[in-house]
Amino acid sequence: MWPDQLKQSEKDKTFKATTTIPERIQIDGHVKGGDGMNRANQETFLNNKGLPQANLEDLAAAFVAFYVATGKNIFEGKVVRAAGGVLLFVAV
Repeated sequence: MWPDQLKQSEKDKTFKATTTIPERIQIDGHVKGGDGMNRANQETFLNNKGLPQANLEDLAAAFVAFYVATGKNIFEGKVVRAAGGVLLFVAV
């Protein structure tokens, strides 16, 4: 995350959110046939399949957990679209 993005994200309550109970999330980032769409078309496509878009904070948590466990970037430098925004996850 670049410094300007960090400053902007710090204003978002979900960026600093915590929980008192453990949570388990599962991210399956690719749905066959869902590539090359704009956001509106992708949301319609996923809704028709009964699949929600992942929340941005869940994608960030998945990235961090995978990186800490393996030292690898789970998203392989791809732009990842989520409910609430789009980020380019880059591991340096």
